[in-house]
Amino acid sequence: MTERTAAYRRRMAALDPAGLSDEQLLAWLLSFSLDLPRAEETAALLLDRFHTLREVLCATGDALTEAGLPPRAALSLMLVPDLRAASALSSLSDCDGFHVASATGRFLCEMFAGARRERLGMLYLDDRMRPLSAAFIGDGSDNAVSIHGRRILDLALRCGATRAVAAHNHPHGTLLPSEADVESTQRLSEALSGVGVTLIEHFIVCGGRYRPILLFEDRLPTAAPCGYYDCDLHLDCRRERGD
Repeated sequence: MTERTAAYRRRMAALDPAGLSDEQLLAWLLSFSLDLPRAEETAALLLDRFHTLREVLCATGDALTEAGLPPRAALSLMLVPDLRAASALSSLSDCDGFHVASATGRFLCEMFAGARRERLGMLYLDDRMRPLSAAFIGDGSDNAVSIHGRRILDLALRCGATRAVAAHNHPHGTLLPSEADVESTQRLSEALSGVGVTLIEHFIVCGGRYRPILLFEDRLPTAAPCGYYDCDLHLDCRRERGD
């Protein structure tokens, strides 16, 4: 590490991160694996290629190395969303409950922060909507319900859940559910019902945003408790539609 890079790190550490641009934040992070001025140059190149800081941090290792990043620097960037997701899961027991959809959706965005491929996750709750467990079940959403159905039910029974929330991500897609998403939601609801567990909602997560399937899908009934679909949820969904 050069003296210039060390001085740069000290100077950045003294600043308020909230006042830094995405390029400055990314260069700061890269300075722990690259010397200046390469860290600053690389930050600019990555943002030009991936457009946003979020897309840079959610990029695969192959995509980052193809963009010219050394493997060690690529790994340091990939760890950021992975640590964020791990933090969300480890703090689950500190949560008072998921009584409203917006709180559920925001937690799921944290849980899926490091997911670079489509995955299915489950959040298991008691009858007072308090969290009991959360886990990733498998890759995909439609196939995961069919292939990992037994594990979904086993986890529900093991933690004594009476309610559950499903979620899957669209890493490079939209928040709109596919026909397969709707069909898998129906199958999942029926399977959970068979062991006495109610599926409250199935969320799609994409780029730090979320959307419930059951609320907007007329073909599927919702078993959400009264007041679950709160004002913050509707506000978030209106923002997604550009209203």
